[in-house]
Amino acid sequence: MQVNVQPKDIITTRTINSIEVVETIVQLNTSANVVVKLLDENGGLINVEVLTISETDYTNWGNDDQYIIDYALTQLDLVAQA
Repeated sequence: MQVNVQPKDIITTRTINSIEVVETIVQLNTSANVVVKLLDENGGLINVEVLTISETDYTNWGNDDQYIIDYALTQLDLVAQA
Protein backbone atom coordinates (compact mmCIF):
# COMPACT_ATOMS: atom_id res chain seq x y z
CA MET A 1 0.00 0.00 0.00
CA GLN A 2 1.34 3.45 -0.95
CA VAL A 3 0.78 6.37 1.43
CA ASN A 4 1.36 10.00 0.42
CA VAL A 5 3.47 12.04 2.86
CA GLN A 6 4.61 15.61 3.09
CA PRO A 7 7.78 16.15 1.03
CA LYS A 8 11.02 15.66 2.97
CA ASP A 9 14.52 16.22 1.55
CA ILE A 10 17.12 13.52 2.00
CA ILE A 11 20.61 14.82 1.27
CA THR A 12 23.33 12.42 0.14
CA THR A 13 26.94 13.41 -0.46
CA ARG A 14 28.90 11.62 -3.18
CA THR A 15 32.42 12.43 -4.30
CA ILE A 16 33.25 13.07 -7.96
CA ASN A 17 36.55 11.43 -8.88
CA SER A 18 36.46 11.77 -12.68
CA ILE A 19 34.49 13.08 -15.61
CA GLU A 20 33.82 11.61 -19.02
CA VAL A 21 32.86 13.71 -22.02
CA VAL A 22 30.47 11.36 -23.80
CA GLU A 23 29.00 13.47 -26.57
CA THR A 24 29.39 16.82 -28.25
CA ILE A 25 26.49 18.07 -30.33
CA VAL A 26 27.61 20.89 -32.61
CA GLN A 27 25.46 23.52 -34.26
CA LEU A 28 28.02 24.58 -36.85
CA ASN A 29 29.42 28.12 -36.43
CA THR A 30 27.02 28.79 -33.55
CA SER A 31 27.31 26.64 -30.44
CA ALA A 32 27.79 23.16 -29.03
CA ASN A 33 26.27 21.11 -26.25
CA VAL A 34 28.69 18.89 -24.36
CA VAL A 35 27.36 15.93 -22.38
CA VAL A 36 29.56 15.13 -19.38
CA LYS A 37 29.25 12.21 -16.97
CA LEU A 38 30.31 12.81 -13.36
CA LEU A 39 31.75 9.58 -11.95
CA ASP A 40 32.70 8.28 -8.50
CA GLU A 41 35.91 6.42 -7.60
CA ASN A 42 34.54 3.15 -9.01
CA GLY A 43 33.31 4.72 -12.25
CA GLY A 44 29.73 4.76 -10.97
CA LEU A 45 27.50 7.44 -12.41
CA ILE A 46 26.73 10.33 -10.05
CA ASN A 47 25.13 12.73 -12.51
CA VAL A 48 25.02 13.85 -16.13
CA GLU A 49 25.53 17.51 -17.02
CA VAL A 50 24.86 19.19 -20.36
CA LEU A 51 27.08 22.22 -20.91
CA THR A 52 26.43 24.78 -23.64
CA ILE A 53 29.40 26.34 -25.40
CA SER A 54 28.49 29.50 -27.27
CA GLU A 55 29.82 32.77 -28.61
CA THR A 56 33.46 33.45 -27.69
CA ASP A 57 34.01 30.04 -26.10
CA TYR A 58 32.75 28.30 -29.24
CA THR A 59 35.08 30.40 -31.41
CA ASN A 60 38.05 29.73 -29.10
CA TRP A 61 37.49 25.96 -29.28
CA GLY A 62 38.91 25.57 -32.80
CA ASN A 63 40.32 22.04 -33.27
CA ASP A 64 41.69 21.59 -29.73
CA ASP A 65 39.73 18.87 -27.92
CA GLN A 66 41.62 19.67 -24.70
CA TYR A 67 39.73 22.98 -24.77
CA ILE A 68 36.49 21.02 -24.23
CA ILE A 69 37.96 19.18 -21.23
CA ASP A 70 39.26 22.42 -19.72
CA TYR A 71 35.92 24.14 -20.40
CA ALA A 72 33.98 21.32 -18.70
CA LEU A 73 36.27 21.33 -15.67
CA THR A 74 35.93 25.10 -15.31
CA GLN A 75 32.15 25.09 -15.70
CA LEU A 76 31.80 22.26 -13.17
CA ASP A 77 34.28 23.91 -10.74
CA LEU A 78 36.58 20.87 -10.86
CA VAL A 79 40.37 20.55 -11.08
CA ALA A 80 42.16 17.81 -13.03
CA GLN A 81 44.65 15.67 -11.14
CA ALA A 82 48.12 15.16 -12.55
